[in-house]
Amino acid sequence: MLVTLAWAVAALGGPGVLHNLLPVHTRADDAARRSVGWHTTTVPLRVDPGVGPAGAPARAWARPAHTARHDADTALAATAKALRAARELAAVPLEQVVGTLPSPLRFPRTDIFQVSYLDYRRLPGHAASAGRGAHHVSAATRADDLQVWVSRTDDGIAVRARMPRTPEAVTTVDAVLDRWSERLTGLAG
Repeated sequence: MLVTLAWAVAALGGPGVLHNLLPVHTRADDAARRSVGWHTTTVPLRVDPGVGPAGAPARAWARPAHTARHDADTALAATAKALRAARELAAVPLEQVVGTLPSPLRFPRTDIFQVSYLDYRRLPGHAASAGRGAHHVSAATRADDLQVWVSRTDDGIAVRARMPRTPEAVTTVDAVLDRWSERLTGLAG
């Protein structure tokens, strides 16, 4: 998911490497696994789809299928390694993590760019809830940055995005979501 999102952003002229914050669960022991609640923290994640600088993705990923597949596999492996390293930070308070970034998150905005992914198929009790129309819900509020929630169920993948309601933001995010969907569909087919 994250590699294909990074590819979509880069393919549309964004950065060749996607830096974002990713919520991760903190249910590390038996007591936490048996509890009810949203046990998460946020970790920084650098996703490199292996496409080079902005503008290169169209060339880098428009190669023969076997080469593109190799590039995707390499990018997936690198992202998995980066995610494992980032998850080790889950025990450290977010404020401390953010304070150690080379370019601290000090923006005139109030929100952060984040991508969240939850595979509902892996949750306890999932089979019992199938067919009930369960879906991801988050607060409806204003945003001054992009926040993306991806949920996966037996029915497929759903994406919810919160962004500034400006014509430029809506057009840009729609284009990214379309390109992202095309890439995911291409890899699945």
